[in-house]
Amino acid sequence: MRTEALRTIAIVDDDDKARFILKKILERSGEYLYVGSYASGEEAIRDVPRVRPEIVLLEIKLPGMSGMECMRRLKVMLPGLVVVLVSGAKKLEIMTEALAGGGDGYLAKPFAIDQFFAVLTVAIRRRNASSAESDEFNVSSARGSNESARLTGREKEVMRWVREGFFDKEIAEKLGIKFCTVRKHLRDIFPKLHAGNRTEAVRKLYGPARY
Repeated sequence: MRTEALRTIAIVDDDDKARFILKKILERSGEYLYVGSYASGEEAIRDVPRVRPEIVLLEIKLPGMSGMECMRRLKVMLPGLVVVLVSGAKKLEIMTEALAGGGDGYLAKPFAIDQFFAVLTVAIRRRNASSAESDEFNVSSARGSNESARLTGREKEVMRWVREGFFDKEIAEKLGIKFCTVRKHLRDIFPKLHAGNRTEAVRKLYGPARY
């Protein structure tokens, strides 16, 4: 088997058993090449840029650095990296926040093997689609400036933190305002950008290449 044809993938999870199981699944897949395993976000930040995987499976709830923060840093260091966030939480709002925060896919534990590979496939396609769309935004960069001009100074500050993947409560703390005020700003921002949600608002304002 020619390993260079395989997609490289790393795992970040503080559960030793989970990492071991995922490693075995990947090694038997014939489609993915396992290149690293990390028990914390701090470990991943130190070594993932060295092994340069195409995909990272990343547990959201980690000791120390959170999975979301780890993802934000990795995506800055490795543009184009596909990140599938993993969590034992199955609440729709958690999945939505994970994807709006920059994740390319979301996998809820426990999961079946076929579900696992299906999520990986969709995440890769989503990232490829975003990369293809980036050309359109680069050519028409003036569009982003026009969209930004519609927002107030405070709304631009809110969107800057939304782009970085912070949740509403975190944005409120960053700006020193109430949680409900952040929500109100977002309700005002979406119509101005002709966006239906956070992800669409970020893409219209900044473009998917910077998301």
